[in-house]
Amino acid sequence: MFVTGKVTKPGEIISPTSISVLQALALAGGTTEFADLANIVVFRNTGEDTIPFKFNYPELIKGKNYAQNILLKTGDVVVVP
Repeated sequence: MFVTGKVTKPGEIISPTSISVLQALALAGGTTEFADLANIVVFRNTGEDTIPFKFNYPELIKGKNYAQNILLKTGDVVVVP
């Protein structure tokens, strides 16, 4: 999986276990001050199509919509605009 965009350490995240979007952001060193935290997107390639999953960080930390903190799969790309 990869984290790109406005994070401190963009690039590939290698983990022996499944990790969530929030964990991937932490492993990427967190976001920069100019990141659009309400519009983070996870792109998942299914082989036939690419599926976007929206991730709204401010909503999650307010205790809403925990389901958006999906477990990432090999090849997923987290984009922080």
